Amino acid sequence: HNASHVSVTNVFVDGSAGRDGMDLVNCRDVVITDSRIEGSDDGLCFKTITADGLTGWPASRTVVRRSSLASTWCNVLQFGSATEVDMHDFEFEDLQITRGPKSGIGIV
Repeated sequence: HNASHVSVTNVFVDGSAGRDGMDLVNCRDVVITDSRIEGSDDGLCFKTITADGLTGWPASRTVVRRSSLASTWCNVLQFGSATEVDMHDFEFEDLQITRGPKSGIGIV
């Protein structure tokens, strides 16, 4: 958590055996492209926390494009479950949602 200038390209994340595919906590300047992310809980989850001195670090400036997202049990995209600091500037383009039994987008 608390990462900046994150680039994820051509990656397969298989969290289908009991966890979120990918959790990004208090991350900024993130670009995810041409990847496949699957989770059994949430596929791709954005969170913010205040622990560890993270009060001043919002989740922001994130782009996800040309990727496949799935959840075998819950939400494909999840904003929150921990939402203690602001989140802003998220952009999604050309996504393939292959499975999301609870919802395509969950916001807590």
